[in-house]
Amino acid sequence: MVRSGSNPPPAARDADAASNRAAVSTPSASQVAHELNNLLDGSLRSVGLALRRLRDSPLNDEQQDAVDKLESADRLLQRMIGLVDTLGNTDASDSATPSAANRTLGAALEHALESCAAVAESEGISVAAVADPTLAPLPADALFTVMSNALKNAIESIQARRARDGDPHGLDRVELRLERDDDDVVLRVTDSGAGIDRALLGPGGGFRFGVTTKPDGHGIGLGLCHQIAQSLGGRLWLRNQTPRGAVLTLRFPASALRG
Repeated sequence: MVRSGSNPPPAARDADAASNRAAVSTPSASQVAHELNNLLDGSLRSVGLALRRLRDSPLNDEQQDAVDKLESADRLLQRMIGLVDTLGNTDASDSATPSAANRTLGAALEHALESCAAVAESEGISVAAVADPTLAPLPADALFTVMSNALKNAIESIQARRARDGDPHGLDRVELRLERDDDDVVLRVTDSGAGIDRALLGPGGGFRFGVTTKPDGHGIGLGLCHQIAQSLGGRLWLRNQTPRGAVLTLRFPASALRG
């Protein structure tokens, strides 16, 4: 046993040194997730642009097969981004996590918009953001996950409504608003999609977080957003709107982003 104040044996010193080097050289889960997200975002944009160009002209059988494969890759990339987001925010409550502590709300919003830009462009869906400029310098905390998931779900809802109604080229819009309301921050994402499935609504009208109606869904996206809302001392809810679409709203105290 090494007593307090004595020098550790060489083997212990070597083990400590190796441990310190590993701690310095091994990136955190959130750092790896951030880098993976950048790669996935670029891949998703490339696939989206390729799909748009192919769809702009009549297709022969070989080209249609290429489109089918690209659409499959597009769906897989979107699922991967959702899983990477989850990985990157498992330690989002840790103030020592660089990606959680140092990213501003303005930068997180811009990144969230970029992450869905390729898919939205390829589908002809307009995505707009309106943000109070005084909120941009605040720490983002884990709000990137909420914004990116909300935008992705909104676009998927529009795609589902188009497929259901046989209207593949409708005029559709997703709007993200980030505003102040007295001492609160309000994040609101509105879409013109299929609306919220009744299976996702609880007995009292509340949303059943962690439940999914998607055949390939894992039910963790909105559930994670719900947890983030609670960690901020806020509330997340969804509702259908007339004549179509849904609204996701997150309200929390602005002071939650300052400490």
